[in-house]
Amino acid sequence: MKQTPTGVLAAVAVLAAAGITSWGLAEPTVTARWSPPTYGTPVEHYVLELETWASSGGDTLITNHATAGPDTAMAFEYGYGYSMRCRVAGVDAQGRQGPFSLWSNTWTDNGPPGEPTNPFLFLRMEEQ
Repeated sequence: MKQTPTGVLAAVAVLAAAGITSWGLAEPTVTARWSPPTYGTPVEHYVLELETWASSGGDTLITNHATAGPDTAMAFEYGYGYSMRCRVAGVDAQGRQGPFSLWSNTWTDNGPPGEPTNPFLFLRMEEQ
């Protein structure tokens, strides 16, 4: 089952949507997508800053990732019980980085489905 929570990043005309693209017994995959800037020099690659933390609280970890080219999407394998958000900046061929976008919406892993209610058994009597 695919779930697609979405969010918007406004700065530098960058739009991002973080959504689960797959879910199974393995770790989920979260994909960030955005649109390229509408002004400035052409983008050679992007720098994506990813902020993660345990949903139950604790320390925040910020990591930087670079795209292989001007791709406007990046996927991450993601552990259960964590929250994340990201922002992105373009880098031109001279290595000049533009401003970061605003932070994306926060994506929180809710884990697998919860416990259903108890089943109800009933006897149906038919008239003859």
